[in-house]
Formats: sequence, structure tokens, C-alpha cells
Amino acid sequence: MEFLSVANERFITTQVTKLLNARTASKDKDVIAAVKGLIETELAAQLPDRPETEQIIRQLLEVEDRTHADLFLHALKAYVIPFTYPQAEVVKKLFKKEKRLRLPKLDAYDWKSVTYLSWKDSGTHRQYFVTRQDEDWKTLQGVTQSDTVKGICRICRHHTLVNLFTATVKGKAEDAFTSYSHYICEDPAVCNANLDNEEQIFSFIEENLKRN
Repeated sequence: MEFLSVANERFITTQVTKLLNARTASKDKDVIAAVKGLIETELAAQLPDRPETEQIIRQLLEVEDRTHADLFLHALKAYVIPFTYPQAEVVKKLFKKEKRLRLPKLDAYDWKSVTYLSWKDSGTHRQYFVTRQDEDWKTLQGVTQSDTVKGICRICRHHTLVNLFTATVKGKAEDAFTSYSHYICEDPAVCNANLDNEEQIFSFIEENLKRN
């Protein structure tokens, strides 16, 4: 039964890595037990409150090595809810003011690896975001600079290659517009791979929408 979000799976993966790192760094049973306790607390706080979640946590805490971890994470995919992506015609309606909208190849995505949809138009340097929250589509668009630097992504909060994303929104006053900028991952696929809390993409889009 699918009940985990893609971000939930990412979070579980980070906890597996934390456990493996602890096992590599120390053979002290008390240290390993303390790390397990922390992992269990963090997972219980972030994952859905279901009997299946308790089983997943138990299985994770039994992971001994990388081979065991890979098998566990492979089996975990069966519980992941794929991103409910919009069809091409829906995307066009979401960005109806974009008369020459260039869409990505939607059938090329692994939707069990995507928390949000984002793509760039290399010709216009525009970047588009689509996500789904509480059964509603949320969108954002702006312009990205081509130059990249190493920094912290505003969305996934990881240190990686980023570029400056700037959006311009209409203010409350007539003919008033405000531009705002954030450094975000150069590659949306990398950002999705790093994102272990879907509230971070929701807050990124919502924060910018509130400026309208």
C-alpha cells in the first residue's frame, strides 16, 4: 500500500545513511543505541502515523551494512506515492499567460522520485515550478541566471551548485511590481533528490505567492 511521499522516502534514506555512518565510526553499543534512539524519534515525528510506519522503522534499525541498506531502500519504493503530475494541457492552463510555453517530456520522469515538477527554458532562461498541495496545483515562474556558484539551496537546504532565481510579482498597488531572488539548485533533479521535507517546496512557493 502506497502511503509515503517521495520526500518521506528521502528522509528515510538520510536516516539509513546516518545509521551506517554511526556503525562505521563506532563499535560501541551504547553509541549505536543512542543513534538508533534519535533516528526512531525523528522518523516517528515526520512520517505518517500508521502501523506500517512502525514496521518500516523497525526494519531500518536492523540495517547492518550497505547491502542490507540497499535491499531495504529498494523494498521501500513499493510504499511511495508517485507525484500526481498534470497532463500537458493542464500545465498550459496553469501558465496560460505564457504563449510560447515549452513543456518538458513528462513521460520521461520517474514520478516516484519527484516531489515537485520544475524545468527550464534555455532560450528564455525562465524556470517553472509545479507542485500539488491539498489537492490544488501551486505554480511559480521566474528567471534563472546561467552562472552557477556553490551555495545553500533555498528549497532543499543542501550545499550544492546553485544559481540565482528571480521572480517578479504584481503588488497591491496598480502597476506596482516586486522582484525577489533566491539561490536554488542549478538542477531541479538534484534538488528533488535532496529534498526530504515537502513543506520546504510548499513554503518556497507560498512565500513568493504571498507577495502578490
